[in-house]
Amino acid sequence: MVSTVNLQRLVECREHEETRLHILISQRRKRKLDDMIAEESSTANSSVTQKHPQHPPDKSFLSDIWSKATQLHAFYTEQSALEKAFVFLTLNSIINLTFDYTKIANVSKQKVNAYKEKNAFADPQLRQVSRRIMKHITKHATSEAPAIGRFVDCSIRFFPRATKEELSFYRIYSHFLMIFDNQKESINAWRLLSENDIFRLFISPVMEIIFENSIVRLRSGETTTAASAEVRDVQAKAAGIRSRGAFKVDLRLVLLNNQIEYDLANCEFSKSGDVQRKVIVDNVQLAVEGKCIIDHLLTTSRLDEEQAKKIQVVNLQACGLKMRLLALKLDRNGDGYVTQPIGSIIKLPTSVDTIPAFFQDGLPLLQHMKEVAEKNALMLQDAFNRDRSSFGSASPPHPTNIIKKTWLGPSSSNPSIIPPIPHHT
Repeated sequence: MVSTVNLQRLVECREHEETRLHILISQRRKRKLDDMIAEESSTANSSVTQKHPQHPPDKSFLSDIWSKATQLHAFYTEQSALEKAFVFLTLNSIINLTFDYTKIANVSKQKVNAYKEKNAFADPQLRQVSRRIMKHITKHATSEAPAIGRFVDCSIRFFPRATKEELSFYRIYSHFLMIFDNQKESINAWRLLSENDIFRLFISPVMEIIFENSIVRLRSGETTTAASAEVRDVQAKAAGIRSRGAFKVDLRLVLLNNQIEYDLANCEFSKSGDVQRKVIVDNVQLAVEGKCIIDHLLTTSRLDEEQAKKIQVVNLQACGLKMRLLALKLDRNGDGYVTQPIGSIIKLPTSVDTIPAFFQDGLPLLQHMKEVAEKNALMLQDAFNRDRSSFGSASPPHPTNIIKKTWLGPSSSNPSIIPPIPHHT
């Protein structure tokens, strides 16, 4: 028979084993529960990441593409038009938000999209032509009378009772009526017109009316811009930097102060179908000119960095009878500049019945360009007045860290001589 002592020991062993079993089961249940919680947490985090991807910081975005640009710089003359444009812009610390940097510079698509989302331009706030004017012009343009007859009728019916702003719109309308009647052969063959003829017939008269009585002045005829000329002069004095001519543009928007012209915006025109020039010369040149203008605005106005990031320069690029506004500003991190087209394509009218569409879609964009230029002109004028009135106390220094080096590229007279790469900060 089993003694009482042995029986007691057997019971204690059994209880001990049961206790260990309960502990083991409890530990297994806990691990299983922890695994389930971890799995659910991982699934939830994955879902959140898909909805709100955690983008890597974009501070090094320019550095990423800079290394690729320096590689292509060594063989600049052998590159395609797009690659030349990429090198030209990147060496000026300019990011074109329409470029595919994943394809050009092998930057991850996630980083490119994050940068573009952060630095995108807001849609321009456009001031539309009034309904009353649109109603008059649309009704008048669709009548059966010949163009010259409609011009005379427009002068008699609308001009005497128009406000100053309405009068400018009717004058633009009348100009198109006149050229459609008096320049029929040129209008019918507009695709063959030179850029000078397109500017003379279509663009110059409209711009002159838009900028009447404005603080902004127009300078046409391939004039040299003060902004890039200043850069050229500085580079000519720097060791190892070959001097080259300043950019010349077809139309400049300037502020005149004490007989000195300060650039506010530029316009470039090319004939219809001139895609090569449109891509590598005009578009890139306008962006770099915009950079020079912003740099000069910052140097002169002495804004702090946050104020500086609110400045935009809006240039105009035309190819044939189609035009587009190109905007440029500092990027959000202050690492460089960003540029992209804004607004829709502006289509100049080619017949009387297409004039209303230009008034509806194109004219407000040209007015937007004027308003941005005037805003920058007033900022400059205020800086000039402030410095003159502050006796013994100059304006605070401008934030030089956000102004980047300018690379003007090879000159047209020596396209095979490529200037060295500027220092990247």
